[in-house]
Amino acid sequence: MSNDGSNLVHSDKSLTVLVDGRRMEIKIYQQEGSPTWTLEIVSDRGSYHIWKNEFATDSAALDLALVRLHEDGVAGLISVPSTREDGTQRAHSQPTTSFAQG
Repeated sequence: MSNDGSNLVHSDKSLTVLVDGRRMEIKIYQQEGSPTWTLEIVSDRGSYHIWKNEFATDSAALDLALVRLHEDGVAGLISVPSTREDGTQRAHSQPTTSFAQG
């Protein structure tokens, strides 16, 4: 974990993945001293999605990010307004995704 000087602690679980040929940055962080983690996914085009719900662990945040990217692809998280119970956005049609850590 690292602290960027703005009272945010970044998880070592944050990483970059390739989805549909696009680089997606999975950011997992918390306010210093907070027991919960925030999940944010940023696309290579600067669009982003921040989950409304916070996570008890950084591993839980990463697990959900990977599932959502695999199942919904980029369009399902970045540009579609329909919302799931877990606070993530849902694609109206299932995109074809290729998933590789990178």
